[in-house]
Amino acid sequence: MSTPTPPPPQSRLTPPRLLGAVAFAAVGFVAVWQGFGLAGFGTDAHALRVLAAVAPLFASGLVLVWPDAKMPFVVVVLLGLWVATAAWWYAPSAVGARSLQSAVAARDQMTTPLANSTLDEHEEYGKHTAIRVGALHREYPSLCKDLPGTFDRWATVVADDLIARYRKTPLDDFKSAEALNEPARGLARTHPIGIKLRRRWPMKNGKSFPQSLLGKDSDREEGTSHADCSQDWRSF
Repeated sequence: MSTPTPPPPQSRLTPPRLLGAVAFAAVGFVAVWQGFGLAGFGTDAHALRVLAAVAPLFASGLVLVWPDAKMPFVVVVLLGLWVATAAWWYAPSAVGARSLQSAVAARDQMTTPLANSTLDEHEEYGKHTAIRVGALHREYPSLCKDLPGTFDRWATVVADDLIARYRKTPLDDFKSAEALNEPARGLARTHPIGIKLRRRWPMKNGKSFPQSLLGKDSDREEGTSHADCSQDWRSF
């Protein structure tokens, strides 16, 4: 009598197990994603960073649902979350782009000088900073949601300082008034409030900025408020 043929071994990667691994990866990703958001690092999700974070979580999920797994449950969970956290922090948003870690460093590097700099320092934190702020805000909008406001306040402080210096200039001191020309032009190249300032220079006791400070902008009609142009710098 012949021996019955044993049934073929069943594949270990069954649909329920695969679904369990996917569920673990999804829950783990949401925990990492929202955890960074609660920590103040934004919730910006980029395809490459999502993939980098989900991959180790899915691998950990497969280990968890695999029969006869030798690794302890807690170790697998913590290892998967740790690798996903590191990937979310260090993976770039795109090939050749910033990681969240470098974006946070860039944001912090710009925030303090912008909060404290004055007219004398505006060249150092001028057009180049506007370009960096705009690019960083486009790449990580939720991380840098407060940075545009900081840049707007910085430009307002510089404009107020420029106005105050001019109003303290004697009526016959054209040399000092002309010395404010370059800072005024620099602010106009940096932020829309500078363009508005050069359209409507301050007047006090019949004194106004020399025509040479106004340049071609003096012929443009008034009609653009600060509220209208305060966000235009983001297109740098």
